[in-house]
Amino acid sequence: MNTPEQTYNRLFGISCTHSFYTDQNDPHLSLAPTLSTKELMNNRDLLFHTFGPRAGIFYKGQPEDETVWLTFRVIEEDDNFINRTEVPKDLNFFDQQFYFSPASGQTTLSKGVEAGASDLRAAQPKAFIYTLPSGNTAEELTLNYHGKTIQTLSVLDGKVSVDLRSWPEGGYELNQGDKVVFSFLALNWVQPGMIGLIDIPCNLAGKEIEYKLPFAARKTYWQYLVVAKNLSPQAELNITDFTGETHFEFNGNVTLPDSSSARQFTSLQTLALQQRSQQDFQLEITSSENGLFADRQSLNLPPAGTARLKAPPNGSTEAYYSEIYVYV
Repeated sequence: MNTPEQTYNRLFGISCTHSFYTDQNDPHLSLAPTLSTKELMNNRDLLFHTFGPRAGIFYKGQPEDETVWLTFRVIEEDDNFINRTEVPKDLNFFDQQFYFSPASGQTTLSKGVEAGASDLRAAQPKAFIYTLPSGNTAEELTLNYHGKTIQTLSVLDGKVSVDLRSWPEGGYELNQGDKVVFSFLALNWVQPGMIGLIDIPCNLAGKEIEYKLPFAARKTYWQYLVVAKNLSPQAELNITDFTGETHFEFNGNVTLPDSSSARQFTSLQTLALQQRSQQDFQLEITSSENGLFADRQSLNLPPAGTARLKAPPNGSTEAYYSEIYVYV
């Protein structure tokens, strides 16, 4: 059976990577064109072929020299995505979808996970009321889609009514003159697992190009909670790194939810969560009797996982903590 590569010519490709995984491939991530993009591709004899987090767009025959916008949903089927992924600290993930759109001439879809909320777009239904910021006395705003004005909206009592139900999903802007007042992502609906849209301007007669969407593994402070039920209270504990690159600080004894006591150690720097961590930490245990050295042993410590994340105290914008329980 012929493959798309044998019967069609490749127009461009999209690849999503994630540094949490050893091979950079997130097995739970997939791409899918929006309904309006499917219709556009059918009308121009384009083919979408997906390989999990990678996709190719192919054409047949000789395409016309025109630029069209193609929009694809980024779908993640694992609920732990947000736990293992570094996200902007000023972004509320549950109120705002990721939105990536490549600037002209760029082959990377965005500044990736290092972007702040101001670089992303708020997710909105296609019909909503927008309230101007306090003190803004504009009488009208223009609604722009991919750099073109599509509507002029009147402001009544500091509000404008936006209705895009006859327009495709994608990125839009409300402008006051040349100034962008509000940029947003218009969605028909947010399907389960959807984490955003990729909005790509495509010249059908242009050269083949590769777009990349990189996700980075979340970095956390690793916090070991050592429950020493079988050790003398006088035993000295210390966490060491074979490479000498990571250092831990003893924070004292803490009481766990089950009322047991644990000794808490926290890394002084953040460490990336990994599917197969290369970190090599040891718990050094030194026991003594009557003030005299008795025994010394070393235990390999497990790496941090994605299940136990603890927010920083008092709403701080610092990194999260990964709790790792150790029983000795």
